[in-house]
Amino acid sequence: DAEIDDDGARLAFGPRDRAGRSLQSAAQGWTITLHSVVGLRSRSKALAALVDVLKSHEGRIERLGVLHAQCADLDAFLEMVKTVYPGDVIVGDIGAVIGTHAGQGTMGITFRVAK
Repeated sequence: DAEIDDDGARLAFGPRDRAGRSLQSAAQGWTITLHSVVGLRSRSKALAALVDVLKSHEGRIERLGVLHAQCADLDAFLEMVKTVYPGDVIVGDIGAVIGTHAGQGTMGITFRVAK
């Protein structure tokens, strides 16, 4: 987990505690890391940053899902994802709890990396 400056924009990968340290959870032998993109000024840069997260694991992704909350640009994002991951992509709606907090237009990715 790292912070990357890209043209003055701040990308924060993973949730942080008050001291700025990354938080990770272990569930059933898997390490789960949440990645979020904050501080970007345009949606296209934010979606490109999500694709960059996938690129950092390129060739090792076993399964991939895209979750969204009524996103008009879902098909365009899926085309971006397919340049990195040629397999089947599971597409689903974001649930009520996350959707209530994040709102319409929220897009997220979830994936499993081979060990």
